[in-house]
Amino acid sequence: MEKHVTFGIAGHVDHGKTSLVRLLTGIDTDRLKEEKRRGLSIESGIAPMLASPDLTISLVDVPGHTDFLKNTIRGLSCVDAAALVIAADDGVMPQTKEHLEILSFFGTKKGFVVLSKADLVDEETLELARFEIEDLVRDTFLEQSKTITFSAVDGRGLDEVREEIINTATIVPGKSLDAPFRLWIDQVKGFPGFGTVVSGTVLSGRLSENDAVAVLPAGIETRARSLQVHHKKVEGITAGQRAGINLHKISEREVTRGMLIAEPGTQEIARLLNVRLHVPSRVAQGLKDHQKIRLHIGTAVVNATLILMERNFLGQGEGGFAQMRLSHDLSACPGDTFLISPLNVQTLIGGGSILELTKEKFRMAKAARMIPYLNAVWRRDSDSFIELLIRLERNDLLDPVQITKTTGFGTDEIKSSLERKIGSGELISFGDAGSFPSERFNVLKEKLPTILAEILQENPLKQSASSEEIKARLAPSLDDIPFKVMLSRLVEGGEVVKKEGGFRLPNFSASLSGERQSLVDMLLAYAEESGFVPFSADTFWKLHRRQHNKNELQRLLDYLHNQGRLIRLNNRRYMTPRAMEEIKKKTCNLIKGKGSIGIGDCKEIMGYGRTVGVPVLEYLDSIGFTRRDGDKRTLA
Repeated sequence: MEKHVTFGIAGHVDHGKTSLVRLLTGIDTDRLKEEKRRGLSIESGIAPMLASPDLTISLVDVPGHTDFLKNTIRGLSCVDAAALVIAADDGVMPQTKEHLEILSFFGTKKGFVVLSKADLVDEETLELARFEIEDLVRDTFLEQSKTITFSAVDGRGLDEVREEIINTATIVPGKSLDAPFRLWIDQVKGFPGFGTVVSGTVLSGRLSENDAVAVLPAGIETRARSLQVHHKKVEGITAGQRAGINLHKISEREVTRGMLIAEPGTQEIARLLNVRLHVPSRVAQGLKDHQKIRLHIGTAVVNATLILMERNFLGQGEGGFAQMRLSHDLSACPGDTFLISPLNVQTLIGGGSILELTKEKFRMAKAARMIPYLNAVWRRDSDSFIELLIRLERNDLLDPVQITKTTGFGTDEIKSSLERKIGSGELISFGDAGSFPSERFNVLKEKLPTILAEILQENPLKQSASSEEIKARLAPSLDDIPFKVMLSRLVEGGEVVKKEGGFRLPNFSASLSGERQSLVDMLLAYAEESGFVPFSADTFWKLHRRQHNKNELQRLLDYLHNQGRLIRLNNRRYMTPRAMEEIKKKTCNLIKGKGSIGIGDCKEIMGYGRTVGVPVLEYLDSIGFTRRDGDKRTLA
């Protein structure tokens, strides 16, 4: 199987990195006019090195000057191995140390040291440089690696450097082909008649011509119109390759360096990242809680606020859990490594890895629960993680696919852990939608009737509360599926009554204010006085010389109807239940005597004609007391 490896060429400015790459590949990676003028690299340069038909190596020559730190980080963010170039006449310099730290933070496991410019010094100086290098690489991934003496002038060591690059690339693990496709954009170019081409190193997965892709965090979906590898058109690209993607119908203005090209639906977007952070031992000033920093992830650079979880300060050489609150959206994955620098100074002050993409801001009050939980994520202990996740009192369903996206655990291991908890009764399964903590479910279910009572008490005229109102008061972030099941079970158990598209409590009566209670008493008294004659809010309003609010009267009449204290006809007129019972008796007796009744009998039953009487007869039909057949009505 063909293998593609990205090999970083790191080191201090003017230590011979670009000359080394030129001799290895025949390519001058300093392509910008400003780079030619100043004689130093500003952007990372890429040069392909064909090792064999089955092994392709992309050399990444990164800037060595401190002014271009973010470009250095972008270049080294995707490397699988690296050569650290140190000039024999200069020795170890500030960016030598910083580049080694960057590589270490990015998880680089393989590499070697190139002791360059050997033609400028004598053997004794070379030996001193080797001792200095031994001190530098102690306790780093380069500790057991080779140090190769090299000169771009006389060519010594060049073949050995080439051989060591190939040997290292052969044994270093390649990038994942099985994971979803991801590529951080580090170059954007527009070509008239051809469109926008974005370039970068494929971090994982595969992509074929015309495959759908998402541009994140912009949320744009498009397709790969065509693909290139080192300026050659190809039908597909795979993890580890340096590639260009021509995006279909995407303008150059819509994409920028630092965005991510990914398989649609596989990546999350976040502004809050829970991380494991470490401060290099050389950073004497350490890191403070709520410090403003610049966060480097892949080729993205984002301003952020650092929230320390365990203490107010991290000193040199110390590590801990933290939350990054980003100034704008970012697409990243759990396990992605990052670096941080001050806002206005080009130097590295820390780094680490993303543990979780979250929507919940960290508060110190949550530390006792959050830190053990994040520790389980950091240690990759899925059983402990699920156990602690259950205790966090979250309101979302535990979906193994979503958990994988936000924490980086394997889907299968999370499924197994969840199934064990479902079997023990600690989780309630909701099928493919996920599962929910049993204790949390029961706590919310028991609390729901109290919440419903509070809503109804706040507005006594309210006959029912909608499910949306209840959920907003109970737990706004609660997933709809367990919430609907809670409501359903409460309705089945008779603890909650479903009525008129909402919910209320059985036998619940909210207390009215003194003014409203007085009006209610007046309305009931008037209803009793009216007897068989139905009345409306307008009738009562005019009778009392319009001194009351008519809309308020209507609300109170509806309230009394829902309380069962008044009967409401279909023309929004009202009468007492006692009057209606008398009408039913008279109607029953008349039908028994005549066999049926018609509209003309209204006068005999109720004392008034058809205009007022028809709504009463229709009400009797609606409750199943009578049955209409043409112009006649009989007992049902």
